[in-house]
Amino acid sequence: MKNIYKTIGKYVLALSCVAALNSCESFLSVRPSKSSNIVPSTYEDMESILAGMWRNDNISANLIFGGGDLALSYELEGARVGSYDVQTVQAATWERKENGTNKDYHWMYRYQNIFRSNLVLSKLDEIDITEAEYQRLKSKACFRRAYSFMELLNVYTLPYCEENLEEMGLVLSQSPSFDYSVARASLKDTYAFVEEDIKEALKIDVDLTAKAGQGSVYRVTKAAANALASRFYLMKNDYANAKKYAEEALNLYGEENIMDYNAIGYADRVDNGSIEIGGETIEFEVKYPATEYGYDLTNEWTENYWIGTAGSAFSMGFTTDCLPSESLIECFDADGPKEEDGRFKYFYVQNYCYLNGRPIDVPFIMHPYTYCITVPEMLLTVAECEAREGDWNEAMNIVNRLRAKRIDPSGNVNLSASDRDDAIAKVLRERRRETGPFNRLFDVRRYNANDYPADDVTITQKFYAYSSAGVDVSSQLQEYVLKPGDRKIAAQIPESDILAGRGELKQNTY
Repeated sequence: MKNIYKTIGKYVLALSCVAALNSCESFLSVRPSKSSNIVPSTYEDMESILAGMWRNDNISANLIFGGGDLALSYELEGARVGSYDVQTVQAATWERKENGTNKDYHWMYRYQNIFRSNLVLSKLDEIDITEAEYQRLKSKACFRRAYSFMELLNVYTLPYCEENLEEMGLVLSQSPSFDYSVARASLKDTYAFVEEDIKEALKIDVDLTAKAGQGSVYRVTKAAANALASRFYLMKNDYANAKKYAEEALNLYGEENIMDYNAIGYADRVDNGSIEIGGETIEFEVKYPATEYGYDLTNEWTENYWIGTAGSAFSMGFTTDCLPSESLIECFDADGPKEEDGRFKYFYVQNYCYLNGRPIDVPFIMHPYTYCITVPEMLLTVAECEAREGDWNEAMNIVNRLRAKRIDPSGNVNLSASDRDDAIAKVLRERRRETGPFNRLFDVRRYNANDYPADDVTITQKFYAYSSAGVDVSSQLQEYVLKPGDRKIAAQIPESDILAGRGELKQNTY
């Protein structure tokens, strides 16, 4: 890991210069190189370093497949051998084997971002800025560091609960130097560290406008800080604080910003084609949501608090093979036909797999923002906290306010509950449909670690046997299982970093 940090330290200013925003022209006017002695010395320089953190990013396959809402398709692999590489299959089946030299950019980029925050925090006392500017920069750096640590916690550690507090957490890097220990702190100390960053982030004085500039969804704002705080306390199953900060986020930037999916409609573009499967020729049509073509997502899509990367909400490069699981599709039918739900109708695009040569009849997820902190998420957080510890009837009222903007008015818009348990179940299903498959692991981890067994989740994945040489499509299908309490919920730290840690950085145990 130290080797990674040294590389980051050598190039971080150059990378920040390339990716930073136009408002930092004086700092960016110097052409960066490996040997440049560029010394950040102004408020604008600090902003450029922080802004340079966010770009098209890689999200770990352990996150994508870990929660069970996206699944490997054994039909696709059987028809097109090699559709999935071994690293992806290993992540999707929770097989925690040594990953050798495979890079895990999710891990690496989060620690790059933490390094940038540490760099800014280390320079604050050396630059000539006002007290307000000092706090603003500190809040932004702490927000981004907390966000990155939370991302790492969600993938590489065991879930938060009393029994796990002394388990291994993360390397708590706080300095831009390389002379600190890479031993992992306890989970308890890691969460305490992140909580202090959250408290600093909440001191930010920037309002969210959702437009370009300081108040955009790519920048740190007061509303985004409260939304992040709510998500943090939900990770800890602290429903009182999760509700408190979700409500504050909604007070700052609220329900009026939720999109009405009933008004989306379809784009003018329609693709037609044919594909041969099993000797039969199938003619098909692909219709796209109106948000896919000719839509100004920067200015017209209003329901996000925070987008974690400046390039896109989600960029992986092989998305046609990221397919919804049967369990997720069934969830869309659980409280009314999925055809009435705009989230499924418009964003689970039928026949798109055919169009891309995949001989499988599974819809492709084509949602513009699937990996963000959103207004609907905060609304459903309040609903969940009410259902668990407050007024479960009010929880259903909140859910129905969201469903009014998601479900066809002629359909089953309003849900009701018979008791607290029924309300919790329906709120959690609504959350699953709303927040998207790339956020599912976050929820599965906390459901399986709280003191309410009725929300426990067991995930299964049906697929072939495989080895380091590849997938064996001649083998019998196997059922891979992740149960509540299974230590395999924590992905492996990249083996290259374990080796670079020279015995100090410890791997997860299973």
